[in-house]
Amino acid sequence: MLAPERNRLLIALPAQEYARLLPDLDSVQLQARQQLTALDEPTERVYFPRDSVVSMLVLMEDGKVVESAMVGNEGIVGLEVFLGNGLGREDIVVQIAGSAWGHALLRLP
Repeated sequence: MLAPERNRLLIALPAQEYARLLPDLDSVQLQARQQLTALDEPTERVYFPRDSVVSMLVLMEDGKVVESAMVGNEGIVGLEVFLGNGLGREDIVVQIAGSAWGHALLRLP
């Protein structure tokens, strides 16, 4: 059985909610500089970092890229599928390699 260790968001879920997610979670290894999502591209997975760290990068009008957020074991990346149209709102890139729980998303018609 998988355990939510190291991701504080998963640890904080009620047991019943975690049990609903459990069958669809898989352990993934993230590599430094790996791009998880891209601007305006469909988001196919959400990630719950365990000992990895990812950055959300926003392209500014002048062409510069700025980091808008950094996510580690306290959170989740890929929420645009739930909070928008399912397309990446920024580039999400792994800064520190490590593990995460991944969850493949189902596309609804």
